[in-house]
Amino acid sequence: MFGLRRNLAEELQEALPEPHSALAQALLLGLRGQLPADVKEDFRQTGAAHLLAISGLHVGVLIAMTMMAATWIFGRRSPAYLLLAAIWFYVLVSGFPVSVLLAGIMGSVFLAALALGRPRSALPSLALSAAVMVGIEPKVLGQISFQLSFTALAGIVLVLPLHSKISESITRRAAASGSWLKHLAWQAGNWISSALIVSLGATLATWPLVASNFDRIPLASIPATLLALPAMPFILGGSLATGGLGLAHPLLGQFAGWITFVPLSYLL
Repeated sequence: MFGLRRNLAEELQEALPEPHSALAQALLLGLRGQLPADVKEDFRQTGAAHLLAISGLHVGVLIAMTMMAATWIFGRRSPAYLLLAAIWFYVLVSGFPVSVLLAGIMGSVFLAALALGRPRSALPSLALSAAVMVGIEPKVLGQISFQLSFTALAGIVLVLPLHSKISESITRRAAASGSWLKHLAWQAGNWISSALIVSLGATLATWPLVASNFDRIPLASIPATLLALPAMPFILGGSLATGGLGLAHPLLGQFAGWITFVPLSYLL
């Protein structure tokens, strides 16, 4: 997996210019060493630095993105193992950082609650998974990465009922639309609304921790994150496609890189 991670990073560097390739490596693979200092500072000043550190927010976006894709392809009874496979592939490719590992476990427990038809038990399940991890390693409770991952996922879980209602409404309207163009527009609206809801839940939940640990309340964080999050599914999916296709043939990677260049430019 670490060899695959290194190869994907190299393909991203070949297919994308700087700083786009460095940003893609940071968001997809957790490799932030190539990011220019001025780009990091821009993210700090706008209150969006948390986007650069893979955490529960990224896993939450991945869950929402995969759930929507699975629902669109398989219907409402989409196979949960696809969602689990997506989460743990992301955990592996990102290099096993603590925050992503915890988010992967918590996300898996949440999906298990959904699969058992008990979505309301998601928060107790998250608390149980956290208790088990703290029981194994008590020091993890004091780590800011653990705290941020847990609260971000808890915030996302709390807003998912709202997300489900809006998503179902948009899906019905899309199915009733007369043309494929209107259907596509409704689906795009579904993606954007999902990203906004996930962003709002995660950002509001982590605000107290950010304020207490970094002595600041990032007032620009919510609007910056709300503007940035709609691009995240396209960046994560596009970066994975760019790296993966690049492994098959450099020209395929460059073609995917041209498409991924657009949401990366928007985020920058």
